[in-house]
Amino acid sequence: MSTFTQTHNACFRAELLKLRRTALPWLCIGAALFIPLIQTLANIFLSDGHQENAWPNFLQWSVKGFTGFFYQLFLILLIGRIVYLEHRYDTWKLLETQPVSRPALFLVKFEVAALVAALCLLLLVGFSLLGGALLQVAKPELGFAKSGIEWGVLFGAVGRIWIASLGLLALQYYLALLLRNFAAPMSIGLIGIIAAGILNDFGLLTWLPYNAIALSQAAYKGSPTGSGLLYHEWLSGLWCVFFLLMAYQLQRQRGFVPAHLRGRRGIVTGLSVVLLAALVVQVSKPRVMGRSENTVIAGRIKAEQPVQSVALVRPAFSDTIATAPATGGRFRLLLPDTLPPGFYRLHAGAQKLDIYFGSKDSLSVDLQASKDEFKLVFGGTRAAESEFLQTTDSRPDFSRIRRFQAEALPDAFMRELQELIAGQEKEAERFHTTDNVRLAPDFLASYRKLLEVGALYELEVEYPKSFMLYHPNKELKFGPEAERLRRSVSFADASLIDLPGFLDFATRYIGAKTARSANRDSAFSAFAAQQVPSLPLREAIHLRFARERLARTNDTASRQQVVQAAFAAIQNPVYQRHLQGDLVRLNSMLRGRPAPDFKASAASGTTFSLENFRGRYVVIDVWATWCGPCKRESPAFEDLSERYTDERLLFAAISIDEDKKAWQREVMFKSERVLQLHVEGDAFAQAYGISSIPRFLLIGPDGRIVNANLPPPSEPEFLAILQREVYNMGSN
Repeated sequence: MSTFTQTHNACFRAELLKLRRTALPWLCIGAALFIPLIQTLANIFLSDGHQENAWPNFLQWSVKGFTGFFYQLFLILLIGRIVYLEHRYDTWKLLETQPVSRPALFLVKFEVAALVAALCLLLLVGFSLLGGALLQVAKPELGFAKSGIEWGVLFGAVGRIWIASLGLLALQYYLALLLRNFAAPMSIGLIGIIAAGILNDFGLLTWLPYNAIALSQAAYKGSPTGSGLLYHEWLSGLWCVFFLLMAYQLQRQRGFVPAHLRGRRGIVTGLSVVLLAALVVQVSKPRVMGRSENTVIAGRIKAEQPVQSVALVRPAFSDTIATAPATGGRFRLLLPDTLPPGFYRLHAGAQKLDIYFGSKDSLSVDLQASKDEFKLVFGGTRAAESEFLQTTDSRPDFSRIRRFQAEALPDAFMRELQELIAGQEKEAERFHTTDNVRLAPDFLASYRKLLEVGALYELEVEYPKSFMLYHPNKELKFGPEAERLRRSVSFADASLIDLPGFLDFATRYIGAKTARSANRDSAFSAFAAQQVPSLPLREAIHLRFARERLARTNDTASRQQVVQAAFAAIQNPVYQRHLQGDLVRLNSMLRGRPAPDFKASAASGTTFSLENFRGRYVVIDVWATWCGPCKRESPAFEDLSERYTDERLLFAAISIDEDKKAWQREVMFKSERVLQLHVEGDAFAQAYGISSIPRFLLIGPDGRIVNANLPPPSEPEFLAILQREVYNMGSN
């Protein structure tokens, strides 16, 4: 042991001395300086205005910018150069003839590389702090003085990234010993980084050592649950031990075959590979969270406008299940253990979060929302499901098949539909959080049902329209696969009420089947009674149908008739109250009534209210970036704005997006003739009785309602109304 220690210390000093005589120290300094320097210059010359969390964001961008690619490249150069010095001058044999410990001689090269890697990261932190301090003095308007440094987060991220780099260093050490030149290991490493990045984007082979650093820098703040190292960082440790053992055998035996394949060493190598594979599989295997002792949602909400309370809402009809005060931005919702698992929505001021939750589940929410950033972190037993719903959509998008398969024959259309379902289902099955937690089986079953409902909407509602258009002389006939899809969704299952998109599908499906009836209301009721055996589900469908009819009806008497007809089919008092509330709101929007005032902001930050439009007619398109029908009507609305905007008429588009950044990105490509505005929260939609979008409104120059429910701009009647009301002329 004393020989090992003495040899180790002497060899370590010798390696450091050799390193000082190369360009590697300067490469280390230059690599660590590059990204902070670019960041600092960009902020000096390009940034203006106050930045939220200036210090944390600047440091995070520097660390992520460097470790996304440059750090891996530096590591490959570093270990390759250290080993190549011995290959180049053929000093391995000379060293091994000395009375020194071979393990010590072998280990010090890796240790020096790991030390330099750590030093490079520390230099990165130092240069980043220096750049931030310079910005704090040179550009105080950026807000560095008003934000603090998250030291724990910073050094936690740097430490985890260093641990994640050890597997890559050990692998490259092995390759540098095996391939006795500089270019080959360098090329393999570069290809490995690029290939691993591409595969990681598809969720494939994420356990490769070339992936670990990228995964750690992507999870800059580490585990949301505070569980320490992430799974790929543990894997990096496994890779490090395995490749160091393999590299030591290779260095001792001076060749691949004698080191790994010959005699007992071949058996040992084989067993080591099998053991490593088993450990990699075990560590990489995503886990499913267990249950909680209580049914609780808690967390912290930090927003520009202080949040007073948080509510859990049943999304089908916006029924509030429970509310809790948000004291200092913190809240705790303790819910009954009888709460059925399903899709819910968490309302916190202007923010609305889709979650999946149920009995004996826990969920923690850490939300920071401002004009400059939006950060959302989930924890608890339903963190994976809630995170998945934020990254995808609780209502899967089938618009692609509608666009590209409209002319297809039924069998081809059905094949594409099945492939789309299978693809989105696989995406859900592959999903896992930073902590390697996958989606629970009950959520996957619900998400499968969600996909089936979306597919049925395309099959039963949208595709028949296209088929009649492109194949007017053919009979629409599907094969057995379509029948299996129909059987997968039962109208006897009352739990489908709360499945996102189901009531829309059911209402439009029954509406399509009864569209040509002489009395559509009676036909709708009769068809629903025949096809929907579940009374709660049937009443929910009747409510959705009645609310849509109310929104399209423009006079008081006709609206009252719609409500009376609906009451004949709806006995649920909660549903009846919903209809009565809609009736009151819509009647307040009759022609000649004062239009409710509102406050909206433009992309420039300018605030508008109804008073700004006094003296001009204003036609308003109420929309959102996630709304497919809105996007289909938008070109017609913009085309009319190009032709008719003048001193008498203004065209405005008001977005009700919860994600303001999504709206800001979208309006960059909109017509400048349309005034693009955004409203926060539900107040605008509630004031104008808007339950579905797109919705088109016409307000007069006196601020009174002219028409609260215009037809879509793609229909001739839209222009006819504008010409009649604004220009006192008939339609052309």
